[in-house]
Amino acid sequence: MYYKIEEDGSLTYFQIFPKEYIISNRSSTMLLKNCMPFSVFSNKYGTVISKIRLNFYPNQRVKFWPDGMSANNGLSKMTVMSDPSAYSFLVKFKNLKNLVFSFTPVFKKEFKLPFFDKIEIPISYKQEVENKCLSFADDFKIIIKKGEIRDLIKGEKVAFVLRSDENNEIEIIIGKEENNLEKKNTEYLNYLNSLVQNKDLSELEKSEFLFTMHTAFSSIKDYDGNLALAAGVNYSFPNRTYFRDSFWTIQPIMKVDPKFAKNQILFLSEGVHEDGSCPSGVMKLGEEELAFIRSRRNMLPKKAKEFYRYEKDWWSNHHDSGGYYIILLSDYINNTGDLSILKERFPDGTVLDKIGNILKRYVSLDTDNDLLFEKPFDSNDWADNVYRNGSVTYDLAIQIKAFEEASSIYDLIGDKKIAEDTRAKYQIMKHNFNKKMWNEGKGYFNDFIGDYLEDHLNIDTILALLFDIADEDKKRKTLNAMERMLETKNNKEQKFEDWGVMSVWPFFKSKKHLFSKSIFPYRYHNGSDWPYLSSIYALVKKREGMDYRYPLSRWWEYSLEKGWINPVEYYSPIYARGSLNQGWSSMAATLFL
Repeated sequence: MYYKIEEDGSLTYFQIFPKEYIISNRSSTMLLKNCMPFSVFSNKYGTVISKIRLNFYPNQRVKFWPDGMSANNGLSKMTVMSDPSAYSFLVKFKNLKNLVFSFTPVFKKEFKLPFFDKIEIPISYKQEVENKCLSFADDFKIIIKKGEIRDLIKGEKVAFVLRSDENNEIEIIIGKEENNLEKKNTEYLNYLNSLVQNKDLSELEKSEFLFTMHTAFSSIKDYDGNLALAAGVNYSFPNRTYFRDSFWTIQPIMKVDPKFAKNQILFLSEGVHEDGSCPSGVMKLGEEELAFIRSRRNMLPKKAKEFYRYEKDWWSNHHDSGGYYIILLSDYINNTGDLSILKERFPDGTVLDKIGNILKRYVSLDTDNDLLFEKPFDSNDWADNVYRNGSVTYDLAIQIKAFEEASSIYDLIGDKKIAEDTRAKYQIMKHNFNKKMWNEGKGYFNDFIGDYLEDHLNIDTILALLFDIADEDKKRKTLNAMERMLETKNNKEQKFEDWGVMSVWPFFKSKKHLFSKSIFPYRYHNGSDWPYLSSIYALVKKREGMDYRYPLSRWWEYSLEKGWINPVEYYSPIYARGSLNQGWSSMAATLFL
């Protein structure tokens, strides 16, 4: 694709355009296909409208910026925009006399649980017309701000003609009635630019910052008055927020608005159970979804029941979640000084109680008395298509860091005895980890030691360096190995030349430990580039004084070549990409702040 990065960091594509683009706000997300609005889904109502058709066809150039785009066809211009804090979208046309607008009202939530087939739950809605407004719900309308409705057809499909005003302009608001959306979008772009105004960034770096920082902000969703971070477009139904995804998504936000983290922590707290276990994510279910699951729970397949132990759990008992919770909590306290959050109470105890429960659970899962927990034969961590068991470097790094941060929290509240005991455990864990997981012959940390020794290099072992758990002499050896083996520009054994940073090399040895997408080499957890992990790797290289530009920006450059403007979840050169506007891919923005 031929594109140009403008001085302001926006992107202009010519002739051949991106196939999909996401514009997202607090309540809703709009999917554009071939640079035209196609569907809108909301946190509250699920997919609200789909199969949008407009008699406007871009054929010259299309410009994209965070939460906005404009398209030209030589005669007319269409602009679509929103703002991360808004609750609606603005669609406007210039130099267009008549617009044919049609769509299908849907109002259905796609409800599913892990290992349980998706179902559609219909949501009741209305179709009322008053003046220049089509009302489907009190907070979802189509409002004609400029222009006049003609020849309206209602029913399973809605269609009408819009005649422009005297200036040949048409403006449509989709969602909740709001004013000044264009002004909000402009002020938002100015704010994003102000965050790096004193940085000497290349055009590529500036565009990467703007779109990744925007991805973090646009991941903040309003779930019935509670703000929390969504994971991505493909992870929207049911409404949920993840422990690990939100931990990485919130990193750039912490640098500009650390107080927001309290919302996320309190939302996640509902998933920290009395036994110290935590799910992958916490769901916010509507009345229709709760009614469904309560009536059908006993009918769920055995595997679905195993992974749905509590009503708000999205995939119960994930081993990395509890550690991330403690580390995020400590980051929040260190950035704000707010110790009162520890006293926030839930039915099964305070936030402080939850810290203790998580730590006890880790220790209870240690089977060989080295204080390092042994992971069961399951896929319950970020690599959820891989059965890693025994001692897993990634999971252990999170456990050890959680103990270090917990000891600091106990210090701050004056509980010196527990602080000293927790810190002593941390020191023992750190020593035992370096002795147990390091592979001297390979020059890096083993992925896991379980049913077999997986001694390939996994990029997720970078957490041992990020969290300062790795001994000093092991850090540079590991980074050198990652540079040589995972950066594809240097790895001549992989087949596809220079395309980014692989998540593993070589591929997993044991097929029985893999399922679904990760069975295939170069795909998903078995070799794809995951921008959030590439960015963590870049951060550690930067901290250690090494060249970090390749892992920071190669994935972004590759994405723009493919027309993936919203930061992508993962990709490889031979398989379909992951979700767009993926929250944790905003991690890259952290390095520019």
